[in-house]
Amino acid sequence: MLFVLRTFTQATLLAIALVPSLSWASSPLQIAADVFFEPGSSVLHGEQIDQLDRLKCRVGTTPIDVLIVVGHASSRERNAQALSMARALAVKQWFADNTEWGAIRVYAEAKGARQPIADNNTDEGSAKNRRAEMEVVFPATRDHSVRSHSSHCADLRWVQSFLALEGDSAMVVARSLARTGWVRVPSLYRIALQRRRDDLFTRLPHAGIATTRLQRIEIAQMALAFGKFDYFKNWLRGEGRSLEGAQRDALLKGACTGEGSVLERAAVIRMLHAAGAVSRTREGLQCAVTHRNAPVVEAYLAGGAQRFIDADLVVEAGGSPEVLDRLLAWGGNLASRTVHGTTLFHTSRLQTVADVQRLLDGGLDINAKGRTYRSNPETTPLEEAVSYASVEVLDFMKQAGADINSLGPANLRGTRIAANQIWMVRNGVPISEVAEVVVHVARQGEVALPVLEAMHERGLDLGGATAWGESALGIAISMYEPAVVRFLVERGVPLQVRMNRMNREAPVQPALEAAESLSEVVPPAPCASYGVCPTALPYPPIVDLKRQRKKNEILQILRTGRP
Repeated sequence: MLFVLRTFTQATLLAIALVPSLSWASSPLQIAADVFFEPGSSVLHGEQIDQLDRLKCRVGTTPIDVLIVVGHASSRERNAQALSMARALAVKQWFADNTEWGAIRVYAEAKGARQPIADNNTDEGSAKNRRAEMEVVFPATRDHSVRSHSSHCADLRWVQSFLALEGDSAMVVARSLARTGWVRVPSLYRIALQRRRDDLFTRLPHAGIATTRLQRIEIAQMALAFGKFDYFKNWLRGEGRSLEGAQRDALLKGACTGEGSVLERAAVIRMLHAAGAVSRTREGLQCAVTHRNAPVVEAYLAGGAQRFIDADLVVEAGGSPEVLDRLLAWGGNLASRTVHGTTLFHTSRLQTVADVQRLLDGGLDINAKGRTYRSNPETTPLEEAVSYASVEVLDFMKQAGADINSLGPANLRGTRIAANQIWMVRNGVPISEVAEVVVHVARQGEVALPVLEAMHERGLDLGGATAWGESALGIAISMYEPAVVRFLVERGVPLQVRMNRMNREAPVQPALEAAESLSEVVPPAPCASYGVCPTALPYPPIVDLKRQRKKNEILQILRTGRP
């Protein structure tokens, strides 16, 4: 069973089961869920019924407009159209019998095998296609206070009973649940793994509960996702030779990431290769590169995945030198460039001059434009580097021909590294929105004084106002920054400010008047979304001594025009 909740770990989401039971999604006006069926069946068994009951619980007493049920089938199943309709009608009948909605509020239709959501050629994919989709639609004027959804919807009853016990007592319950057919055996293992009940997981194989071959494959997949490598290895040694090629390949593809040791995971991948598994697609290697697991990448490459190395993989590996080195050792091209123009200059972390020189020696263009993400605007390598690299690296890139004019105000605002901001100012980066940039830098407080000094040396106006009337002096006063106020006053900025940044029509006032209005008390905590605002509580204001001291310093500076 695949069960998707926000609190689940990454490994949970990787534990893709052969016969899932329910999946969820929700929004303010609807709740969507899928319930899954055994091959060739439209019968709702115990666990599926539990899940439908949970959906009913989530809706609570809120009136609904309609429940839409759409039945689906796998292309492997006979009479797919009729079977999918039978599944939809089974779900409809359950809700008609067990809720106050009535059959008139439940609409059922069938799609046969025409709308698969996964590959029918695999057992996992076929299981996902044997489903009934449910969508509860609420009225647009829904009263949220009516709904009685509470924490008791979170756990199914059998889960509570199973987890409440230990040792032999828990195994008695597990055998009963499995024998009656109320719960699928893999679901017992899944719950033990998700809830970190290793005591239950290790006892279940010895509890005398019969399992089918497909169920054991499903349990092994979950064990691998949760880092139970010893369990997986023992299972593979015992049943690996009897697996079909597609099953071995699916295990190999899903082994790329999860919980536990990366080295152990790489060893499992090598075991799967030895058992005959083959990487027939790039998915496993792509996953390992994305998660920057160098030993896992090496294991896939050694098993034959090197034929999937292309420009996209090499460029994506730029974020991990260890992964990149492995791809290059297996034939990757250092000069790779994606269809979006992205190169290793865009994705690598250029920590040293040697890193830059290596890419230059590889034939990469230091001014090539590319997108780090498809939706991002094009950037140059220098634009990427100024957000993180050292001044030494930036100087070297400029000497190597990087175009300083590719930078602009957005790059000054895009980094909080003062040294890089100073480097951009002193190297003549075009700044068209001077006031906006100066205000942005002033917001960084005292640490930004060297940047403001560099701007002053370049002749930029430190006293200008933005389209919203903000100025560096007004920002410094409102943020209780006496050092910045002193710096600006000494540079002769206008002593008129507008303090209400949200109102363009707010009046301009003398800086001294604005400083006198600064509060000296501890600011109240923000209002909680679920309770009373702290400002409404009857407590006396508390003077913040630090604020008081900074306010007095600012007042002295503004009154005397000197420190």
